Amino acid sequence: MEIRHCTDRRFENICDSTKALLTHEDTGYVSTYYERSAMRLLTEHGRIFIKGRSGSGKSRLGIRLLATLSENKSRTPVLLTSAEEWKLIPKTTAHDRRRYIVMLDDVFGSSNFVPSSVDGWKRTFDIMWPSIESKHIFLVITSRPEISIQCENELKKYDLMQDMPCVTLDEGEYILQESEKRKMLQTICPTKSGLMPKEIQDIASARATLGFPQCCKFFASSKQAQSKGVSFLFQAA
Repeated sequence: MEIRHCTDRRFENICDSTKALLTHEDTGYVSTYYERSAMRLLTEHGRIFIKGRSGSGKSRLGIRLLATLSENKSRTPVLLTSAEEWKLIPKTTAHDRRRYIVMLDDVFGSSNFVPSSVDGWKRTFDIMWPSIESKHIFLVITSRPEISIQCENELKKYDLMQDMPCVTLDEGEYILQESEKRKMLQTICPTKSGLMPKEIQDIASARATLGFPQCCKFFASSKQAQSKGVSFLFQAA
């Protein structure tokens, strides 16, 4: 959807950057049970918290949700990097009834807990809630669990965070299934890598550890990783 009539150029730039990112990420994606679960929870509740350690695919899952809902539900996708940017989202008016799907990636810090980031969002959560409660805006939040746990108790007082549906990748029912890992290997990793069907099966059936989606993606783009063959992929399997 064209948004050139927006009065705030900063918001236009954010939307353009988000759209470009969705286009870039549109290849080599394998549908998973955790993706379908996240989509169902998001459409039912209008918000979802995706947790996952580095390389687990939480950011790519969030981007996938943005891409799907922007295409199927005519929602404008927006990737925000700070609490201050939330205020740039246009309010609903008689002339502008667009709806949005907003993602806050690594909301409390990407590699370490960032108190100033948490403080910024705490000042904004109450402002955000009416738009999310009405489902004018769908919200996707991502974080590494070892980071989010450092502020979970203090965030429970906000309506936005109370009873928010959560999908934690690589845990419980959201562990990658053997069939999903096998399909990732077949879809993402290049045929020129020389992986044999038996090797693909062995890697997929090995006990899953963290970072498998990212490992496959790196393997597909790195000649050095491909030169190590199966031994590299077994590190993630």
